Amino acid sequence: MPQARAGHAARRPHACRGAAELPGIGISVVPVIPKHSIKMFTNYAPTDGALAGFSIGGGVTWLSSTSGGNAAVFNIDGSLVTRSTIVRQGGYVVADLRAG
Repeated sequence: MPQARAGHAARRPHACRGAAELPGIGISVVPVIPKHSIKMFTNYAPTDGALAGFSIGGGVTWLSSTSGGNAAVFNIDGSLVTRSTIVRQGGYVVADLRAG
């Protein structure tokens, strides 16, 4: 009997949510996480015939584009501690196949 599963996840971006400090520096780092992701997986396992006990499946995961980064950090005297970073990545798809 074929089986299929699907799911969607969405997040609302918040600058301070999920922030972590770099060890020894004390700079907040905001993780770059896609706003949307969709996953679909399927599996087929015949129960009789020559292929009984064998199964095959596959899945597709789509992740939306991401962007994020951190502001530059300066010392009190104006010297640069870290440069600003901006990270951007386009959306992408991952395909998975499974047999067993």
